[in-house]
Amino acid sequence: MARPKIRPRRIRVSRDDGTDAFIIRVSDSPSPCRTGDELLAWHEAWFCCWASVPDLLDEPGPFSLVVEECAVPVPTEIGWDDLACSTLMRATKEKRGLTIGQLGGYVLKYLRQCRTAAQASTPPRQHGDID
Repeated sequence: MARPKIRPRRIRVSRDDGTDAFIIRVSDSPSPCRTGDELLAWHEAWFCCWASVPDLLDEPGPFSLVVEECAVPVPTEIGWDDLACSTLMRATKEKRGLTIGQLGGYVLKYLRQCRTAAQASTPPRQHGDID
């Protein structure tokens, strides 16, 4: 039986000197074929990213926001080990030289894209559904 493989993604926010302010690991991006657990992991990662932005308010910019994904699918235990897959990560979205306001704006933009993708993958609500 083959081991399950994942293609991990992560969000890196870096300071002007090149050091990372924070890195948030994310499961595979949402699509109609993703499971509830993967969607939940994606939402939690985006929420953590948004919640981390205010921590940068007292830091001088500019900042860089890079969304990275693993170049190849890897076994789950490697995919969630930052050191093991760091050399396999490649940027898929990149914004450099951002002020804190611009950084927050891009995070909101990506949150909106994530929410739209997640809504597309959930079945329509039925009469009588409970929130």
